[in-house]
Amino acid sequence: MPRHKNLRKLAQVPVIKGLRAYGLKTPSQKPAVFLHLEEYEAIKLCDYDQKNHAEACALMLVSRPTFTRIYAAARKKIAIALAEGRDIVIEGGKVFMDSNWFVCQSCKSTFNNPLLLETPADCPLCGNDDIAAYQPVRPQRRMVCRCKRCGHQHDHQKTEDCRYSTCPDCDGELTQLEETIST
Repeated sequence: MPRHKNLRKLAQVPVIKGLRAYGLKTPSQKPAVFLHLEEYEAIKLCDYDQKNHAEACALMLVSRPTFTRIYAAARKKIAIALAEGRDIVIEGGKVFMDSNWFVCQSCKSTFNNPLLLETPADCPLCGNDDIAAYQPVRPQRRMVCRCKRCGHQHDHQKTEDCRYSTCPDCDGELTQLEETIST
């Protein structure tokens, strides 16, 4: 099972949503290349802002190997788009913004205020003045061992390898899963 991806820090929203290929005699029938926001940020930091990898990974709050993988994926996607004449769409990814976020206590909408340093006076959606700093709720996760045959499950013990254990109810095969705990 893949590891949970941590959020990557983005300094600001890209100024464009993508690029369109033009100059082809016939429009490309191939799908657009989707460049994730963290990939855009990696390209911007290294190639536009002229940061080295150590500086860029510190700004994005990721490890250096992770940054190198993000940067390599971005360059490959851009190369594919250029070589095959595909459009580039910038969206998605696991990111958070480098600005203060707020939540309206009345309508529960969340919004940021990247250009102003003080708390906004009212909600841009409903106009209510009951605004608070946004605190994201991160889901809690736990590892469980679950039987493939009968569905029996129990908390995973770090000293136990579920793949070599059997279900206490039906002797079926166990598998290790990550489960989100609802609060």
